Amino acid sequence: MVLKLEAKGSKKGNVRDDGVHEYVRKVYVGKGEDCIAFVKFEYVDDSEVITGDEHGERTQEVEEV
Repeated sequence: MVLKLEAKGSKKGNVRDDGVHEYVRKVYVGKGEDCIAFVKFEYVDDSEVITGDEHGERTQEVEEV
């Protein structure tokens, strides 16, 4: 089941939509001083790994979650 959620957070920035995928394989998170500054997702569709777009400002500290 796909469920679209209402956006949360501030009114600035851009809409982030990587489309519909079977499931999320990895999440990359970039830490800002007091916030999440960057996210990127890896998805799987029919056994194929698809890397989504980078969203936000890439930082020195990027963790794979």
